[in-house]
Amino acid sequence: MASRTAVTENRRKAKHRAMGAKRKAADRNKGTTPKFAIHEDGAPKATKAAAPKAKAAPKAKAAPKAKAATKA
Repeated sequence: MASRTAVTENRRKAKHRAMGAKRKAADRNKGTTPKFAIHEDGAPKATKAAAPKAKAAPKAKAAPKAKAATKA
């Protein structure tokens, strides 16, 4: 008879082996083709020009820290 530790470790191994099995089977059955049309003739002819990047706003100065009150 196997020890309780061996049984537990084998259960954990089986669980890790089975992880994702349902998702992988579903992917094999239905495929993972994207829903958008694939461009077979290369890139589309009408492309938009890249928009210019906006400059980042300057950071505001930090407020001065209050001094901690000390016991006298």
